[in-house]
Amino acid sequence: MDFDENIDAVTFASMNMDESNVSGNAQLLAEMAQKVTGGDVFFIETVEKYPAEYRGTTDQAKTEQNDDARPELSSHVENMDAYDVISLIYTDGIIGLN
Repeated sequence: MDFDENIDAVTFASMNMDESNVSGNAQLLAEMAQKVTGGDVFFIETVEKYPAEYRGTTDQAKTEQNDDARPELSSHVENMDAYDVISLIYTDGIIGLN
């Protein structure tokens, strides 16, 4: 499958497709949480994109873990102090942070 250059395997690991949109499970959950809470959504993305293929992504993640790497983020939340509650949503589940 050919992926749009803007698709990041981190957020689109499990794709959901509707008539004209492709999104990942994490994005779908984040949008649901936003509707319920009225909160903001911020996508954590790295400068260097992960491979679209599952094996390539897991190999890169394993290398990063072994090297205790902290991949550079492409953007940051500038006003983190303005938030009382942060929910981290990722493809394996949801963590609520207070």
